Amino acid sequence: RLKFAVKMSGDLALAVKDQDSGQFGLDHVLTVNGADASKVGIERSFNEWLFRKALPADMVVIYINSRLLKSASGAAIVCANDTKVEDADKSGINLTELMNLKSLATSTGVTILSGADIFKPNNENPQYMQSRFVHYLVEALKSGGATFPVAMLAEYVWQKVKQESTEAGGPEQTPVLALASEQSLTSGIPLG
Repeated sequence: RLKFAVKMSGDLALAVKDQDSGQFGLDHVLTVNGADASKVGIERSFNEWLFRKALPADMVVIYINSRLLKSASGAAIVCANDTKVEDADKSGINLTELMNLKSLATSTGVTILSGADIFKPNNENPQYMQSRFVHYLVEALKSGGATFPVAMLAEYVWQKVKQESTEAGGPEQTPVLALASEQSLTSGIPLG
């Protein structure tokens, strides 16, 4: 069980909506938790909200905090609140293709900042009551006042998370920044 999943998504949503840090419009942030986080609810949030609301030049931040299962075929399955382990291929959300971050970024033109690569830990820290990734991402957003370019924000989060996971002696955690393309100007654009 993920102890701080709802808190982390709430903290991140508040940070990106805050006009002094993330500067996302209040109507441009959707948090899906609890009963709404079923397979149908999550798919609906993408199909009926994100894909209709996002414009080609928009910055899109997607934060998923869930368990991953590996299917018999090796596919990564994100567990929704109604996923059945014995039927994960059908009742979960297949993210193997989406979670190939560099390939997804290149093929879609989307730049991705992830807490960790697929099947790698995104460790929670009880001191923060959230993951190291969310803690340092929110910290960077608040301290940078939405002026940090994406690459600088990613570097700050990467260094802090890696340092803390090394010092804690637990599983290594390494955030991933996958740029839309090597020539992408996205890395220099402020997040907010």
